[in-house]
Amino acid sequence: MIYKKKKVLITGGTHGIGLAISEILAKKKFDIATFSRSQSRINQFKKKMRKYKIKTSAKKIDVLNNISLDNYFNDLKKNFGNIDILINNVGGGGSWGKEYVENT
Repeated sequence: MIYKKKKVLITGGTHGIGLAISEILAKKKFDIATFSRSQSRINQFKKKMRKYKIKTSAKKIDVLNNISLDNYFNDLKKNFGNIDILINNVGGGGSWGKEYVENT
């Protein structure tokens, strides 16, 4: 199947289910943008994505910090371009954020 090249933002795309989604779409030559609170996960993501020869954008940010989030999206639009597909994969609740994911 032939895909038109798309730009995808995958929240939490550096590990777990998000990384699996990133790899599946990268194999199909989609450009992938993501973010993480962990610089080591960002570095691992970038290393994995190199073999697919796609455009990537991966930054360390904290989505609970509105200024950090605004800066990320401004930079993403400027340096990565418009997003065609959004995959909201970030969890939350319990291990970070507020106790209940709906409040995060």
